[in-house]
Amino acid sequence: GFNFRLGEIEAGIGRVQLGKSQGLVDRRRDNLAYFNRNLPSVPGLSISPAADYVDHSYYAAVLNFDAAAAGLSRDVLIKALHAELPETRMRKGHGPLIGGGYVKPIYLYPMFQEQIAYGDKGCPFKCPHYKGEINYAPGICPETEKAHATIITHEYMQPSLSESDIDDVLHAFAKVAENMDALRAFELGGK
Repeated sequence: GFNFRLGEIEAGIGRVQLGKSQGLVDRRRDNLAYFNRNLPSVPGLSISPAADYVDHSYYAAVLNFDAAAAGLSRDVLIKALHAELPETRMRKGHGPLIGGGYVKPIYLYPMFQEQIAYGDKGCPFKCPHYKGEINYAPGICPETEKAHATIITHEYMQPSLSESDIDDVLHAFAKVAENMDALRAFELGGK
């Protein structure tokens, strides 16, 4: 097995680091509030608010995207934003801090769709130890799949970002909004 217990030194460092957590969460909340207040109007894009009874820490933030209202696919919108936003230095090769969906529903991954895990008997999906019928077909969690297909997640609230940094991101959204007709033509014509 794995030993994930902390040693004394790591625990001491962690204890000190925890003292910073509320300030970092507050900074995330302030940055996202600034982002949301100043987000330009983009057809089909809306802010996904947190429930009033929730104290959100904003590991990631969510925007809702309605492709029909935008007349454009989410993927083309994200590609346009990627073209305007710089790559994140901490994540070379991963591009900007924005993307489609959040975490793909686990049952849609090949391991579950093809029921391949380990051994030659199909365990744990089709083995002598289990007599039931397993169904991981797309559609078993329709709301989860809809959310994954329609949301845009971003991390433009990170504590290290200044309002000037966020303004640069908002400028990218404004530029994409100004060019929606060209993006629609691109998507329809493939050019």
